[in-house]
Amino acid sequence: MDSLVIPNARGRFASLLLIDVVLLLASLALLAQPQVRAAPSAPLGWLATIALAGGVPLLLAQLLDTRPHLVVDERGIWYRPFGLDFIPWTAITGVSLESVIGATIIRLELDDPERWLAQSSPAHRVVAWLNRALGFPAFSLNLSRIGVRPKPVFERIMQIRASILA
Repeated sequence: MDSLVIPNARGRFASLLLIDVVLLLASLALLAQPQVRAAPSAPLGWLATIALAGGVPLLLAQLLDTRPHLVVDERGIWYRPFGLDFIPWTAITGVSLESVIGATIIRLELDDPERWLAQSSPAHRVVAWLNRALGFPAFSLNLSRIGVRPKPVFERIMQIRASILA
């Protein structure tokens, strides 16, 4: 059975980086004006400029990251935001497609979610905590940020899972 590999959305990050840099340059140009620097709202301009400047290295890192976003094969499921190695098929007790606040996610049911959560990245643990507080699953594949339709991915995951568990 062929594996499913979904690459990082490098084109999307390139576009976001370009927009970020243009806005950063525009904010610096505005703040270079003496009348703008003297305005009572100048601290807000500096705050926006700092936020835009902080986005540059983050977006650049995403743009240069050549790792795939999702891999599904005979080993299981590897999803970069989890910060884990492959979750083996033996640990995945269920997979379902759900609509959550206008976004469609692929929900993973795990045999021992707390064990997997303890091994996941600190960023994912925060996201999982927030998701659970809102009544959402701790482990789900949200493909909206990379512009991939989840239904065909879900169907392919189910095909691979069925062939492995058969």
